[in-house]
Amino acid sequence: MKSATHFASMLAVPAIWLAYMCGTRENLWYRVTTSAAAIRAIGTMPHDKLERFLLSYKMFEKDQFVGAPGEVDLLTDYYSVLNHLCAIGNFEKMYLPPYLDENKDVYENQRLYEKQMADYLEIKEGSKVADIGCGRGRIAHHVASYTGAHVTGFNVDEEQIRLAREYAEQTGLLGKQLDFKVANYNDRLPFADNSLDAAYYVQVLSYSTNLTAFFGEVYRVVKPGARVAFEDYVMGTAFNESNAEHQRMKNIYKPVLGGVETSYPDVFKAAVERAGFQVVSHKDASINERQWPLLEQEANFWLPVNALVKFLYRMNIVPKIYHDVMERMTQGTEALIEADKQGLVSCGYVTYAYKPV
Repeated sequence: MKSATHFASMLAVPAIWLAYMCGTRENLWYRVTTSAAAIRAIGTMPHDKLERFLLSYKMFEKDQFVGAPGEVDLLTDYYSVLNHLCAIGNFEKMYLPPYLDENKDVYENQRLYEKQMADYLEIKEGSKVADIGCGRGRIAHHVASYTGAHVTGFNVDEEQIRLAREYAEQTGLLGKQLDFKVANYNDRLPFADNSLDAAYYVQVLSYSTNLTAFFGEVYRVVKPGARVAFEDYVMGTAFNESNAEHQRMKNIYKPVLGGVETSYPDVFKAAVERAGFQVVSHKDASINERQWPLLEQEANFWLPVNALVKFLYRMNIVPKIYHDVMERMTQGTEALIEADKQGLVSCGYVTYAYKPV
């Protein structure tokens, strides 16, 4: 425990400084304190939990989740640690947003997208909304604060739901505008028929066992006339399944995205339409349909942090487990940037749709 605490104290100052130096910062104090809390959480985490995180990467050898025993365990072992790692930098919400404003960073582009999404959903005070795969609940918190709606988020990872409830309670919204549940979106959704005014998810469907069944469940729980918004990472238009280099790059960058399955855009659209929704818009919402500038911003933060941890490990200041965690987390970053530049992957594909009356 002493060495772990030493790790946290050694890493805190330079990591937060790097985060600050990445650019103009919206909500700076929140982001600095969130980063510090995340560093503390990782630094004091039991080593067996970090070991399970490293072992969980074997799920990225799969092409799809099929509901086999142990899949959910891999998923929770992965996200119970990753959510803290991502919160050190700009990825507390664990998604790469559409690149909407070249003068803003990842966090600020996330907030821009969330406002655009909420505006499309036309939700307001009194609206009941579902956040599917809500993570730490920060998107739900922003949507609820921005619109006045009541948002119920759910996620399979108990650790993230605990953190979501904790933050909602701290800000006075828990039980008023925010509620959170532990649930698996591959099961029956925890809502009554025709009970929601809107629903959305942000980059969560790579663990789906059946897209058609999932969208059918979303269709069941929203009211006639309700709007839905889905943001996905998908295969890019330039990806060629018969190209060995494309396949090689995909296998390298999959763990960076945190995605087991990456489908083509028309596969998602067809599944949404089969459920009964009318699609209003289905496109890559990023500037020039590329997000690599945002990815490079984050690489310029994470790669120096990784180098720092490597240095501290070689100086026998921190245990090997922290070196291994950082190496594993950042491995494949360059491949993802290059794949986005080539149009092999899109992380900002947005589908807006509604349930006919």
